[in-house]
Amino acid sequence: MKWLLIDCGLNFITNATDGTFHQAYSYKDALGNFNGIFRNDLVKTSGTWAIQNIDDNAYFYGNPLSSKISSILDYTGSQLGYKANSGTYAYDANGNTTYDPANKLTTLYNYLNLPSKFTKDDGTKQELVYDASGKKWQENEYLIDGSLLSKRSYLSSFEFEGNSLQKVFHSSGFIQNLAADVNSGGQSNGNITGSNIISTQKLKSGVKSEYIADKSICLLPGFESLPTFNAEIKPLAGYQWNYILKDHLGNTRVLFTDKNNDGFVKQDTDESQNEVLSLSNYSPFGLELGGSHQNLK
Repeated sequence: MKWLLIDCGLNFITNATDGTFHQAYSYKDALGNFNGIFRNDLVKTSGTWAIQNIDDNAYFYGNPLSSKISSILDYTGSQLGYKANSGTYAYDANGNTTYDPANKLTTLYNYLNLPSKFTKDDGTKQELVYDASGKKWQENEYLIDGSLLSKRSYLSSFEFEGNSLQKVFHSSGFIQNLAADVNSGGQSNGNITGSNIISTQKLKSGVKSEYIADKSICLLPGFESLPTFNAEIKPLAGYQWNYILKDHLGNTRVLFTDKNNDGFVKQDTDESQNEVLSLSNYSPFGLELGGSHQNLK
């Protein structure tokens, strides 16, 4: 993907386009603080791709001299691009964001200014453990009732979930343990534990769909299903070598594997045959793009 970038003479991008995706930026001051961001993209609706406005964001600040955003409004109402919510951003004395209304997230920081606890408005939370040098050793996730959902520990190149080895990182990616828990109860809203994303398709009446995710499957608010809905996570065996291609900024662009060890990478709409696990594209300011740029296969 190639971008055509136009700046305003101060090395601030004012327009960016790659042929299908267009962005426009306006600034409130010479420091580069945004007044607004406009984005459009190709969006598939009822089987047809069409250009739609996915972001029309307005940025507000505590005072004219401040660089701290107080709120962001998105006039499109689109669920693609930036997902704004009503509310006001909050900061601590060091400038760290302590409340993010877009994600409905409250954050506490340790003495190293590293985030040590995330709490969502719904009561779920995540706690992170570091050593004195700032190296992360553990992530613990808790449900609303305070019970432990998952515990991930990091030791050198190894990642554990509970006492089970999940990943071994190497210079070109990671080796992943494909073992997963089984949850066949199904539910209309909530989370289901898993190990690897294989599908983002919509559920259809009378069609059995299987979903596997790295940490959990989240059924977003508004999700609807028949009483017979069943989300099953099948136990898998063995380890899989995954490889990562990154761009010049270190962003992961392609995650792939070689399931049949034939020395070739196959891209297929059949998930059992597909070896391109994910594709990611980013805007000039780092936002991961959705719409026509999201996980193209």
